[in-house]
Amino acid sequence: MYANVCTVCHGADGLGQRAPSGAGYQIPPLWGPDSYNNGAGMNRVLTAAAYAMHNMPFGTTFSSPVLTDDDAYDVAAYIVSQNRPEKRDLDKDFPIRLQKPVDTGYGPYADGFSPQQHKFGPFEPIRVRVKDLAAASGTAHAGGPDHASDETDRAK
Repeated sequence: MYANVCTVCHGADGLGQRAPSGAGYQIPPLWGPDSYNNGAGMNRVLTAAAYAMHNMPFGTTFSSPVLTDDDAYDVAAYIVSQNRPEKRDLDKDFPIRLQKPVDTGYGPYADGFSPQQHKFGPFEPIRVRVKDLAAASGTAHAGGPDHASDETDRAK
């Protein structure tokens, strides 16, 4: 999917396109040394898939997506699996672990699921476990925003 849809703008190497002036980017890099870091929201597969589905390729509108749910998820999973800068002290993000979004690809976690499952899914078992732990502990806003807008997304 990435090769067919995204390389035209972002390049096969995911490094984007520099601005003609050489300062900054005309098309942002999706991975590599100048991309967003591993703690960024766009490094979460559900966030990236929702963004890609409703905004990509260039010219797509929210009401007329080009990508299917599955296409958007596949391209997002491919993008978040690439190397990017690492944010320090990620273990300090989300001090209330049950409020960490279910698709956050770095620990620590309160739910016992692996980083791999948190990064790529399936997410529904994590949602169920986090909801149960939150109910038992009285934690509000458990699971963080996970951008799963319909049953198809929730199944991932």
